[in-house]
This record gives sequence, C-alpha cells and structure tokens, in this order.
Amino acid sequence: MTINNLNPKKIQFHVEHGKYVKCDIVTEDNTKGTGVSICSTLDKQEFEVYRGKRKAAGRAIKALVNKMSSARMRSEYDEFPDHWTKAQMKQVMQYAKEFEYLSRFDSE
Repeated sequence: MTINNLNPKKIQFHVEHGKYVKCDIVTEDNTKGTGVSICSTLDKQEFEVYRGKRKAAGRAIKALVNKMSSARMRSEYDEFPDHWTKAQMKQVMQYAKEFEYLSRFDSE
C-alpha cells in the first residue's frame, strides 16, 4: 500500500532534525493517520531524514489501513527489552507524552 492508494487530501511531514520525523496523512473522508519515527541514539550524528520520513509515512499508512492506533509508546523503564540501553529508553520516553503512539488513527 502506498500513500497514493489512500487518495490523500493532505500529507504533511514535520522534521525535528536529530530528534524525530512526524507524518500526517488526511484522506478525502477526513480520516487521519499519523506516524512517528524517533531518531535512535545510535543515529544522532547521521540523522537520515529520508529514512525517518519513510518509517513515519509507513506507520501513518498502517494506521489508516488498519483503522486503529498502534500500542502506546513505552514510557516506563520496565516496559523496554533488557538489551536496550538507558540512553535508548530515555530517547523514546521523552516523546511518549507528546505523541503517545508510533502510529495513530483518528476519524471524525
């Protein structure tokens, strides 16, 4: 599935360099899919906007196709896999309140 298959009325990307990329897709029937890609602590020096946009758009598409939001973003240390470093956990947790989901579906 591509963005064009959804007949978008509006596509908007918001890039916070070195932090995250957010993609909003609004369709003709006014449903909205939002996807977020958080920059990894491993990528800080080489933030790839194209890769972030691709991931965020894919998540927005998934929300629209499935007509549902993903699971909530992790916001507590005990919710992360054991192999994650504290820096990686903090990177995700700092955006958990702002975005709540990596992919979100909204309809009117």
